[in-house]
Formats: sequence, structure tokens, C-alpha cells
Amino acid sequence: MIEIIRNKSIRKTIAVISAICILIIIFLSPLQAYIYDIETYMDLYDNNNVFSIIEKDEAVKLTKGIIGLLKNGDNIEEFKLKSKLPFFTLNEISHLYDVRTLVQKFLTAFYISTLLFIICIILIIQKNYLLFLKNISYIFIFSSCIVIFIILLLYFFSNYFIILFEKFHYIFFPQGNWAFPEGSLLITLLPLNFFYDFFIKMLITSLIISFILLLLGIVFYIIYRMKKIVKGRSI
Repeated sequence: MIEIIRNKSIRKTIAVISAICILIIIFLSPLQAYIYDIETYMDLYDNNNVFSIIEKDEAVKLTKGIIGLLKNGDNIEEFKLKSKLPFFTLNEISHLYDVRTLVQKFLTAFYISTLLFIICIILIIQKNYLLFLKNISYIFIFSSCIVIFIILLLYFFSNYFIILFEKFHYIFFPQGNWAFPEGSLLITLLPLNFFYDFFIKMLITSLIISFILLLLGIVFYIIYRMKKIVKGRSI
């Protein structure tokens, strides 16, 4: 391997940055995977009996419109629903655009963290591949353990999801246009339990990714130790 940075303190700083990047990647990967996935919405609608109020074909059309707005800023095509529910109001559309802005910021953080992590790994490449393997194992184990702890903490506080949901909106939508009356289309299509299920789905996905990275980190460390022992005996 080619050693790009020889200064140990700089390499440690880069390793810390890469660990932070992994934290961000693990937490935001589920958002990147699910936010534009219509099948995810359909499954959560089914779990929350949305189809008992809004017919599935209409839910599909509405969801495609929401995804188009969130992804590309497209206008949602208005149509008359068979359930006689009023279409999205200007306030609901405005909130969806605010959500789009927030999602874009999160995904930008995800992509930047991914790119930065790759750069960091390249920068800490060393001539001594055993030392490089040890550093990578430490990064994976450290990051995944922190994420697992945070996820378990969030899962515990999921019992207070309503409070968390409100606090989240107060922080990220201070303009206050996120509360809608019962019977509005946005609340009917995306009830509170929808977001709770989405939240749990994201946590479980992040947890799976964390366990995979933890396992990889342990495997890398075991390989490092075994190679070091073998190398020591051969000297």
C-alpha cells in the first residue's frame, strides 16, 4: 500500500472524521433508501389501514405526486377523490415543500459523508497493511457500537414518539405550518402511526447496517491479530 500521510496525529484526526462519517451514513442510509420508494409507502399504508379510507389506486397516484415533489419539486396533479376528501390545501403543499428542503439537506449530508469517508480511507492508507487493517477495524467497531447504543436509546424513547415527533417539527419546521385538522388529506394519507412505523423501519435498518459493520470490524481485527502473531513467529 502507498502511504499518503505519515504524521500519526493527522492520521488519527482523519480516522475520527471517517468514524463520524460512518455514523452519519448509517443513520441516513435508510432515509436515502426509503424516502422515494413507493413500495415502502404502500406497505405502511396497508399497516395503518389507509386503504380503508383512500382507495389504493388513488393512494398510489397521490404518493407518486408526493415523491415527485420531494425528489424533483414537481407539482402534484390535483384530482377529485372518490372518498370525497378535499385535495391538498396550499398549506399542506407548502409543508411538503418544507419537507423536501429538509430531506435534500439530509441527503446532501449523506452523500458528502460518503464521499468524505472514501477520501479519508484513501488518506490513511499505509505501507504497513496490518496497521491499516487495525485502524479500519477500530473505525468500524467504534462507529457501529456508538450507533447501536443510540438506536437502542431511540427505540426506548419511541414509547414517547408523539413528544419526539412534535419536538422534531418544532426544531426543523419553526414556521409552524405542520399542524393540520383531522380529515385533511395529508393527515389521512400519512397518519401519525405511519411516521412511527417509518421511524422504526429506519432504526431497524440502521441497526442491521451497524451489526454488519461491527462484524466486519471484528473480523478485520481478528485477521490483524492472527497476521501479527504469524509475523512475530516468523521473525
